[in-house]
Amino acid sequence: MGRTRRTSEIDEMLSSVKAELPTSSVPNDPGSTDVAQRAYEIYESRGRIDGADLDDWLQAEREAQTVKASAS
Repeated sequence: MGRTRRTSEIDEMLSSVKAELPTSSVPNDPGSTDVAQRAYEIYESRGRIDGADLDDWLQAEREAQTVKASAS
C-alpha cells in the first residue's frame, strides 16, 4: 500500500506544479510545463522509482534545449 500512496502523492504534486507553471506562448518552445511533463515521463519509464527526480528534471531540460536549438 505504501507504494500506491506514494505514487498518488507524486501524481497530485505534479498536477499542482503543472497548474502553477506558466505555459509557453511561443510554438515549439518547450516551457516549464513541457519540461515537467517530460520529467514525469522519464520517471514513469524508470518504473516510478523514487530518488532521481533531479536527474529526471535535468534530462528533460537538456532534451528541451536540444529541441529548441534544432528548431532555430
